[in-house]
Amino acid sequence: MSANTGVWVKVFWEFAPAIMTILGGGAALWAVGKWRREHVGRWRMELAEDALAAMLEARDALGEIRSRLLFEGEASDRPHVDGEIERETEIRDRAYVVQRRYYERRDVIRRLRSLRYRFQIIFGAKSVEPFETATKVLWRLTWLADEWCLRKLNEHRHRVLPERRDENEAKIKELETALWPNEPAEDPLAPEVDAAIAQVEQLYREETRSRETVARGPRRVSQTTEKRE
Repeated sequence: MSANTGVWVKVFWEFAPAIMTILGGGAALWAVGKWRREHVGRWRMELAEDALAAMLEARDALGEIRSRLLFEGEASDRPHVDGEIERETEIRDRAYVVQRRYYERRDVIRRLRSLRYRFQIIFGAKSVEPFETATKVLWRLTWLADEWCLRKLNEHRHRVLPERRDENEAKIKELETALWPNEPAEDPLAPEVDAAIAQVEQLYREETRSRETVARGPRRVSQTTEKRE
């Protein structure tokens, strides 16, 4: 062995611990980075899944609130107006049931609002649009019911001016179509919620594909290396 070779061997062994430390640190950083990517990816996917479930729940709530079926006792706690006659009771009860069903499902609204803020933090400001749409559609039912009740009572009491009767009847029909649609094709509210669901579902699918890509990444690299060999 030459003198130069001996010197280099000595230098190598002196710096070997430092070299191993650097390599070990690099491997540790790579492992932490991999764990972080997988962890964050899983968290994003789970958040998107929770959001999709909440949106589907909102769609169910929309159908339940607008159900034409009146169950026994649903309007029993409504305060009655002095001198209220049977027809006025029917009108007020029907509007009141919409209001009551909405407030019975306030947990759905709260969940949408909570997810809205979490989505804004993780996915950006534009991602909150579906939650705002679903929340507004459900909330809109309350004032639609109020307006319908007022117009129906005015019609019943003959308080609508003759020249405004056609307009009032058309508006009542429009309100009834929104509150209690006969056919899906006539429903003006469900398509808004369906479009909001589609937005969240698309995001969920994108996160699922991203998660699958991260999970399969090392395997694909290994397969590519084997083919090259």
